[in-house]
Amino acid sequence: MSEQTLREKLEQLHAELEKADCVDARDCDMLRDVMGHIQVVLEHSAPVPPQRYISLGARLNQALQQFEASHPELVLTIGRVLDHFAQV
Repeated sequence: MSEQTLREKLEQLHAELEKADCVDARDCDMLRDVMGHIQVVLEHSAPVPPQRYISLGARLNQALQQFEASHPELVLTIGRVLDHFAQV
C-alpha cells in the first residue's frame, strides 16, 4: 500500500470524524483524541515513521471498540483504515 493511499484514507476518516455527533463526553473526548492523532500524521510531508502508525493504530482500535454501538458507519471506516495499516 502506498503512503498516498493511506493518507487519503486518513483524510476520509478525519472528515467523517468531524461530522460525527457526540453521544456523550467520553465520545467527544475520543473523537478529539483520534482526530488529533490523525492530524499529526497528515501534517508530515515526508513518509511517516512506522511508530506513528502504531500509535495511531492503537487509538483507532480503542475508538473502534468505543464507537461500535453509537457510530456503526464510523466503525466501518476505522476498520478499513486499520486494514490498510496491516498492509504497511
